[in-house]
Amino acid sequence: MRTSAVLLLLVACAGNPGQDLSIDLRTDFVPGGDFFSYVVTMRGQTPTRGVANTFQDFVTGVRIAEYTGLAAGNYDVQVQLLDANGLTVAERGTTVSIQTDTAVTVVMTRSCQGISCPGPGDAESATACVGGECVNPTCTPETPESCPVAQCTTAEDCGRPPQSCFAARCTGGVCFFGDDGSCGMGQFCDSLQGYPDRPTPSDGGTTDGGGRDTGVDAGVDT
Repeated sequence: MRTSAVLLLLVACAGNPGQDLSIDLRTDFVPGGDFFSYVVTMRGQTPTRGVANTFQDFVTGVRIAEYTGLAAGNYDVQVQLLDANGLTVAERGTTVSIQTDTAVTVVMTRSCQGISCPGPGDAESATACVGGECVNPTCTPETPESCPVAQCTTAEDCGRPPQSCFAARCTGGVCFFGDDGSCGMGQFCDSLQGYPDRPTPSDGGTTDGGGRDTGVDAGVDT
């Protein structure tokens, strides 16, 4: 009987390999201008590092990390955007609840630059920022019940962009101001300088070899 019980336990474990988590990034920071690479960290996992390609539409969303074999539970995910010198341009923490295979979108907007959360009058739990507002770190497009009321339904609700080379877009109820592509060759739209030249990465553009680590050594985080 004991042998049969052990066999049944092994079969049950083999049939429950854990949950998968995929992470998308949605941001209006300009790839190849504002930021050149990103780092995704999660306790118990190997950090995922990747290079941002200029042709990727980060306002719509880009897959930046994948993990497998995760135990059910809550996970704190940290995403950092790095400039050409490897310095942090922006970062955001997101809390994800995993009970089954899960996809989560981390939203990082330039309107959060200079904002420290929680701010005066905010709840102590409002430690993240989206669209210029301090929010609970569980706030994602997949969990709108954790987010404030949508700030827009159309691009017209977003007001005037910070530069003429930005185009306003309303995505998931959040205002984004992305590069509209009107800058000259080798330039990008910057919220302060307008049309500066695209910086050259300090490593010659070979950070991570242009690839990314999609959850290698993704052990269970309990």
